Amino acid sequence: MPSVQLQNVGRRFGGVNAVGDVTAVVPNGAFVTLLGPSGCGKTTTLRMIAGLESNTSGVISIGDRIVSDPSRSLFLPPEKRNAGMVFQSYAIWPHMTVFDNVAYPLRLRRLTREDVRAKVMRALDLVQMTAYAERPAPLLSGGQQQRVAIARAVAFEPSVLLLDEPLSNLDAKLRDEMRIELRALQQRLAITTIFVTHDQEEAMALSDRIIVMRSGSILQDDTPEGIYFRPSTLKVAEFCTTSTIIPATVVASRPGTRSRVLEVRGDDWSGMVQSATDVVEGAGVSVIVRAESIRADADPASVSGDQDIRWRGRVEKNVFRGFRRTLVVRVGEIAFTVDAAPENDIRVDQEVTLSVSLKDTWSIPAAAAAASATETPL
Repeated sequence: MPSVQLQNVGRRFGGVNAVGDVTAVVPNGAFVTLLGPSGCGKTTTLRMIAGLESNTSGVISIGDRIVSDPSRSLFLPPEKRNAGMVFQSYAIWPHMTVFDNVAYPLRLRRLTREDVRAKVMRALDLVQMTAYAERPAPLLSGGQQQRVAIARAVAFEPSVLLLDEPLSNLDAKLRDEMRIELRALQQRLAITTIFVTHDQEEAMALSDRIIVMRSGSILQDDTPEGIYFRPSTLKVAEFCTTSTIIPATVVASRPGTRSRVLEVRGDDWSGMVQSATDVVEGAGVSVIVRAESIRADADPASVSGDQDIRWRGRVEKNVFRGFRRTLVVRVGEIAFTVDAAPENDIRVDQEVTLSVSLKDTWSIPAAAAAASATETPL
């Protein structure tokens, strides 16, 4: 039985369709992320699951219970959905201690004083905050407030945990640490979790599955590896990876080990690329090559690999980023983005050979790419 199920769920605000016909299943105990840019409908979807917004169409179920179905005038309020929620702002009450913040939802449920104390201390122990139980909330750091918000959300043992960009207010180092702690906590509790973020790296690091959204619709529902290595549309590739997209024409198609292999030809280059589906000879495709998969060599003779695709271009930009060096290489009308080793000494205006192997390519038929490109912009 899935923990959360959305069937053709939509939400309209006047004449604006914020979420349209979303269907998704969140398995019991899974960590699923709603990923997309601002305004794509991910937070509205989360709030409809929580009961903070009402869906105007479709059915929402949590466990074996329907919690919202406007066609039957059925709508359970948030307190009856057994869902814990952590907001982006944490919503920590400044006039309360840490203990009282976590105890608040338990007292609303009229638990005994002994039960409240036992559950609060257990929740604080899970987030390593027992030593701060009597500390006033205003004296907490951002990371500590985030832990208290999570403790409050799990203290009453909810069926599902809903997280609305809870790490976005933390600095980069603390955010990385909290990702690890949050994932470990979720796995210890084995609690079904739905997480909202616009941060692609965060989604990849935390999730069992990722639902990529844009303009109120789902573009792809897949594993992190599937989203990253096998995007279903150009919008997914552009948002979830740093990639160069190159037009090409199919020359031939054959079965591959895990996918179809297409022989393609572009302007002054040719090679083999992977594809999810067969594409007829003469049809157009968009070839996707990720920045970290492209090799840049000043000496063409050093490039090896019989199945490699090669381009010759000139370096326009060289940006040192510490753990990598990003190059922008101009090949005709296309600017390739290349993530090279930080010690790479290739200079601006230097000619280089770019190469990528078959296993690091992906392609999308031109018809699907065109449909993706004409989606309503945000």
